Amino acid sequence: SFLWIYGSFVAPRIFKRIGLWKTIVLGSLMSLCLATVIVFFPKTPPLFFFMILGAFHGFILGVTFTTFTIGVQQSVTKEHIEEAMSVNSLVRVGGNTVMIAVYGVILNTFMRLFMIKGANLNMMNKLMDRKALHLVPQNLLESLRGLLYQGIRIIFITVFLILLVNLIVMVVFRTPDYFEEM
Repeated sequence: SFLWIYGSFVAPRIFKRIGLWKTIVLGSLMSLCLATVIVFFPKTPPLFFFMILGAFHGFILGVTFTTFTIGVQQSVTKEHIEEAMSVNSLVRVGGNTVMIAVYGVILNTFMRLFMIKGANLNMMNKLMDRKALHLVPQNLLESLRGLLYQGIRIIFITVFLILLVNLIVMVVFRTPDYFEEM
């Protein structure tokens, strides 16, 4: 996203103006706001609205990733920047991988618990494949779409709760001396 790049250019300016900790909190607050909007996203959103949220998400990622990178670089001596950045990348990629797996488990569990009578997970897979969509029985199509929408909504509720806990932990367990130096 173009705004991811823009966010990464804006982040150092924000960071210099308000500091590391406040920039991280700002990024977390923006993420929480976005997750709140997505939780209440309609089943069939206007494309323009979807594109605005995607652009805002790109901006948030640019700000937060850049701020975390700056924080990691400033938290170590120059001799250890390479190792710190490697660990930063490893933790970021590992976190993404684990969370994708968690979201997959949430979605699959939701689908199995609330599967519509006469339908199965194979039909859900066909629902997401344009070439195989015609193989889904027409009488189940709208119900399966509703089930998929609710499953994705459950994932975003989970994201919202994780972001909320993250923000609370950041504020409650803040170590001011460390962050004020940066």
